[in-house]
Amino acid sequence: MMRLTSLFLLAAAVVGLLAVDSHACCRGGGYYCCPPCWYPCCPFPCEPCCPPDTTPLDPLPLHPQPVTNGTTLFLENWTYSEAFAIIYLRHPDGIYRIYRKYFIAAGTAPKVKGPYYQGDHLLIETWSRGTQNDRWHCRCRHLVELVGLESTFDVIRCHYHAGPPHKQEASAGARPAAIVVSLPADATLIFDDRATSSTSATRVFTTPDLTPGVEFSYTLKAELNRGGEIQVVSQKVVVRAGEETRVNVEFATAALAAK
Repeated sequence: MMRLTSLFLLAAAVVGLLAVDSHACCRGGGYYCCPPCWYPCCPFPCEPCCPPDTTPLDPLPLHPQPVTNGTTLFLENWTYSEAFAIIYLRHPDGIYRIYRKYFIAAGTAPKVKGPYYQGDHLLIETWSRGTQNDRWHCRCRHLVELVGLESTFDVIRCHYHAGPPHKQEASAGARPAAIVVSLPADATLIFDDRATSSTSATRVFTTPDLTPGVEFSYTLKAELNRGGEIQVVSQKVVVRAGEETRVNVEFATAALAAK
C-alpha cells in the first residue's frame, strides 16, 4: 500500500512538472531549456534556445546601490545584423535581478544607458539573428565585474574588457554582398551555423560591409524532409563586396520520387 502511494505521488509530481511553461521556466529560473535538458525547464521536444523576452521594462528598475564611481558600458556588435541583450544586476542579497534590455544594431558599439558603477557584478545574456524574420539564437550567458571608467562587452563573441570599444575602421569603398539561394520552399536553410526561418523558394541574404578585392566565404547547409528521410546538402559560397552570388541547392529529387 505504501509503495502504491509513493508511485501515485511520483506520478503527480511528474505531471505537475510537465505542466510548467518552458519560457516562464527559462526566464524565471534563468536557465536555457536545453541542451542540457534541465527538468522541468525542458519542454517536449526540447528547444535548443529560449527566445528573449523583448518587452520593454516599465518602469526601469533602480540601481540598488548608487555610488559616485560611475562607469560607461558599451555593447559591441560588429558582425551580425541584430543582437539583443538582457542584463541582470547582482543585488546586496546576492541575487541577480533583471536590470536592462538592449537591441544592438549591426556594426555598432553603443554606449548604453544605466546607470552602471565600478564594481557592479552583471550577468549578461545575449542573442542574435540574421534578419528580423529569423528566429533568435542564443549567444552566451556571461558574468562580468565592471572595472575602470569604461567597460566593453562583445555581445557576439561574449568577451569583456575594461576600456572603450575596439574601433572597427571601415575600409574605403566597403560594401555588402548579396547571396541569392534557390531551393525547395519547405527546406530548412542554415547560414553559417545559424538556422533561418524563411520558407520561400528564393531566399536573399545580405552580408555586412566587406573589403573590396577580398574574397569571403560562407557555409550554407540545407535540409529537406521527404517521407521521414532527411537529405542534407552543404556547400561553401565565395562572395565579394558589391557582387551578387546565386546558389542553386539541389537535392536527389529523382531518388526521392522513386520511393
